[in-house]
Amino acid sequence: MLSGERLSAEHFETLGRLVSTPSAYTQVDPKGDEVALQERIWEMLSQCDCRVSRQEMDDGLRFNIIAQKGAPIDEAEFVVLLYGHVDTIKKKPTWDSAYELSRRGEMLHGIGVYDMKAGLLVMIDAMRNVQVPPGMTVVSAFCVGEERDSDGVRKLMEWPNIQNIDLVLSPEIGAMGNDPQGVMLESDHPKDVIVGRPGNVKSVLSVTTPDDHGYKVNVPDANDAWRELLNHLNFHFNRRCSGSVRTHPDFGREFVRTRHMETRESGGGEFESVATHAYSRLAVRIAPPTTIEEIRRWQQQTLEELMRAERWAEFTESGTSYNPYVVRTDSPKARAVFRAVEEYYGGVRFSPGQAVADGAYGHHAMNRHIAAPTQYSIAQRTLRGAGELPPLPAEYVPWLDIGPLGQGAHKRTERVYEASLVRLLEFYRTLLGGRLLDHLRA
Repeated sequence: MLSGERLSAEHFETLGRLVSTPSAYTQVDPKGDEVALQERIWEMLSQCDCRVSRQEMDDGLRFNIIAQKGAPIDEAEFVVLLYGHVDTIKKKPTWDSAYELSRRGEMLHGIGVYDMKAGLLVMIDAMRNVQVPPGMTVVSAFCVGEERDSDGVRKLMEWPNIQNIDLVLSPEIGAMGNDPQGVMLESDHPKDVIVGRPGNVKSVLSVTTPDDHGYKVNVPDANDAWRELLNHLNFHFNRRCSGSVRTHPDFGREFVRTRHMETRESGGGEFESVATHAYSRLAVRIAPPTTIEEIRRWQQQTLEELMRAERWAEFTESGTSYNPYVVRTDSPKARAVFRAVEEYYGGVRFSPGQAVADGAYGHHAMNRHIAAPTQYSIAQRTLRGAGELPPLPAEYVPWLDIGPLGQGAHKRTERVYEASLVRLLEFYRTLLGGRLLDHLRA
């Protein structure tokens, strides 16, 4: 059993090795890779009583790691997938933080410690120490690419045994933020379980205008045209939902955000020439019931209007987009987890994650064959009786994020509460060591 408010020497050493191995794979070139960390995790898992395999990525360099423990997966009564991403964002030149684990009071500091190397420690510990009960299989997937385009989770969905998974648990961060007084919203008492996340639709908007001399005021400049188009986009984005911004009680308002803009001028950048090309990456944050398909239709309709207005523009997809989701909390599999959380932590609270994560892709991919309503909020899903919701097929796979408390994700101040991580390690040991099956059979 684990005890106290501090990690054991073994856990601290393992987490230190994870944090000290940079694994940035980001949207800013040079993008980096996670190979060194994956090799280190592979080494750790090779010393465990588990079956370990690699899932090669299409680039021929990077790979996912899939570790299995317990019954053979095709013979198991119940299969749990632990999911984690191994990549982090890149250290910025101005940061004074380091790829080094340090303990300062009640916090553990280090780049990537919160998002999500503390979660990877939980998964490695499960492979090392959980005595999986008969009839159950625990699978841990250490996947690449979450911070860039989620190619790791997309590749995982191609794994032949993904169809055998009954439940996904991820020690991913909630990133729920703080209240207006600066108090952290996420809690261990009651324990927050993330049961939904917003979506994100990524696009590139390209604007091209004729080449000409810069003094001609009647000749459109790409910068001016881009600003006009962005206003047009926002107008149509609001109009698509009856003239008002669509707002969700859990995920807040939907919006369009410009992530990057670049302009190019003709003739290699002559000051006297107009800018002929503007390029920008757009992200559309969406909430239920909005879908990726709805946003793509809106973009196409807007583009057609722009073409009629003689403003040449083009939308192209950029990276991976994500549908929002809210987990069916009435699922018997999810309820078994909730009972275990309440039993260990003294209470459970269903909460929305405010950041997009791989779960948004994974939950949709694993349940794409199931028609489930998306218009309900978390509270509505919880309060409505079983008779008011469509029947839930037995093959529905809940995706629940149960992670450590921390702050500063994607910042130089990234940190995790050590006592919260200690409790999380023991919770996963207890859950996977028998309490989950106990509650499922009750």
